[in-house]
Amino acid sequence: MSTENNVSYKDEYFEFNDVSIEPKPVGGRVPFWYCGATPRSARLAVEFCDGWMPGRISLATMAKRIEVMDQLAAERGKARPTVAVIPPTSIEATREEALRHVNVPGLLAWANKAKFAVKPPSGRFETVEDLEGQLIAGNPDEAVAEGKKFEALGVEHLVFDFRFKFDKWYEQIELLGAEVLPKLKG
Repeated sequence: MSTENNVSYKDEYFEFNDVSIEPKPVGGRVPFWYCGATPRSARLAVEFCDGWMPGRISLATMAKRIEVMDQLAAERGKARPTVAVIPPTSIEATREEALRHVNVPGLLAWANKAKFAVKPPSGRFETVEDLEGQLIAGNPDEAVAEGKKFEALGVEHLVFDFRFKFDKWYEQIELLGAEVLPKLKG
């Protein structure tokens, strides 16, 4: 359906008429991705999806999920879905300035409520360092270093979430494009 124009469809749950997708997807098919950071989201991604994209997830938790996804995919004789991640991001001249724009207490509280998260050695998320992977905050070189950690785990797509930086969105995009992405690509 994704390569045709003026498509109509009706079943028990959905109905649409004369729908077209532009631009047409490469390969004639729209890839299907699953988001979420739970063990179940990773399992469902292996079973049904082309990709898996959690948001705030620690590197340790992501490593555990990817390990399970590799095992499940191998058992099913298929490739593991593409893995991506969407960490909240704050890039400034210094880490201190970048962290001033981040709700670290809120991220720590959220991380401690995450039922299936791999906890740090202390058993609780207590410091910004405990949030490794759940946040990219620092100068451009520190952002590159964080990106490389995801790459080492097998993450193929990194989406920068500027939810803490809406007031500086354009500056963040410019900094990302000029000083972070070229180093991540190289």
